Amino acid sequence: MRLVRVALSLAVLLPVRADDWQTMECMTYVDHDLRELVPQFLKNASLCASAKQGMGTVMCAEKQIAQDKRALFSPLIETIEAWEQYFLLDLNSAFLRYSDARPKVDLGQRTAYDRLLNIWDVTGQLCFYTNEPDLADRIHPQKAGLLTLFYQTDNVRHHGQFVNQDTRETRRNLRSPSLKTGGQHWSFDGRVACSAGLQAERERQVNALREMVQRTTEETYTEVKGRRFGFHYKTHFSTDIFIQAVITGWGEKYSCARGLDCSYVMERGSVYLPANTNSYLRQLYFLLEKGYNVCVIFRDTTYQLNDKYYVAATAPILV
Repeated sequence: MRLVRVALSLAVLLPVRADDWQTMECMTYVDHDLRELVPQFLKNASLCASAKQGMGTVMCAEKQIAQDKRALFSPLIETIEAWEQYFLLDLNSAFLRYSDARPKVDLGQRTAYDRLLNIWDVTGQLCFYTNEPDLADRIHPQKAGLLTLFYQTDNVRHHGQFVNQDTRETRRNLRSPSLKTGGQHWSFDGRVACSAGLQAERERQVNALREMVQRTTEETYTEVKGRRFGFHYKTHFSTDIFIQAVITGWGEKYSCARGLDCSYVMERGSVYLPANTNSYLRQLYFLLEKGYNVCVIFRDTTYQLNDKYYVAATAPILV
């Protein structure tokens, strides 16, 4: 029976590849059934979460879906459950603890599913990753990785709705986590992250780096503005593993981590040490735009340096 259920769900929602490891799906209001059912599911899930259902929240919400419509939600429900089991925490509890929404006083009344419903109302999409959750386990605080399950797009559901163009561009390029609502308290916690191999994903990563470089090359650019731009990206963050690393590595000073052999010359198979933010972003953008494979590296690693290009970044102090 489970095989039938999965087969039906895959027929409804075909997965789209993200980078070499991530896969994702989007439920959209263009589908007549989902147009009515997704808001109902999210409202029910919010009620279940408010009733302290914890890890049983999505099962509680699923029971309120008509039997013949449940296959539509199989990918979503199975993915939420798998990620919750991996992180040993339910989605709503993670939202309340790690969404960075402090000091909003109404956070205790709002749930993760209220937030997702709001995004659905604006964009007409509910987009999420379907890959194994261990790929999201590269963030500090560690359990905040659960909140990168859902990501934002630049889609706008109604022509009458206005979303700032810069905001839309950021959403499109970064694929920001839907359940991160503010603050600069997340950081990439892996040792190394490399650019995507798929052309479409590389193009989006190039666009993200181009936007960053443009911000730091404005005529009125100052160190103060540079810090503000860095905060901007750290607030929005990214569900793209490589862009996560780029944002975390955005700093004013760069150092070569113990165990690494760094150089001020960019060479394939070696680690380049940037002089400042400008050289950090420019070199990453140049290599991506030229089609080279490039990685951001924070710490000494058993990862075998090969024919890719490596750019050193200073690992953040984790608190």
